[in-house]
Amino acid sequence: MRLEGILLTLPWEKVQALQGEILTTIWGIIFDVSRVDDNYCELYVRTSGDTYKIPRTELERAYELGPASTLSTLIIRQADKSGANPSYVLAILNYIEDETEL
Repeated sequence: MRLEGILLTLPWEKVQALQGEILTTIWGIIFDVSRVDDNYCELYVRTSGDTYKIPRTELERAYELGPASTLSTLIIRQADKSGANPSYVLAILNYIEDETEL
C-alpha cells in the first residue's frame, strides 16, 4: 500500500494471525483460514468444501494497490493482482486493514 509516496509492505504477521479464523467475503461466502506459512495462505470454503492456496505474492501485489476500503474485486482482477481469488484476497485485506493502525 502507498501512503504519501511511501510503499508499505503487507504485514505478513497479520495474515499469519488469521490462521484458525473464520472470515466472510463481500458476497457472504464463509471461509476458514486453515493454514498460513511463509509462502501461502490456505483457505477452506465452507459452502463448497473447496480449498484454495493463495500465494503470499498475490496478497502482497493486491496490498500495493491501496487501502482495502478503496478496493473491489473488479479493481483487483483488472489490475491482474489476483488470479481466481479476488473475493478472498479482498476479505483478507479488509481484515488486516481493520486490525492495522497506520
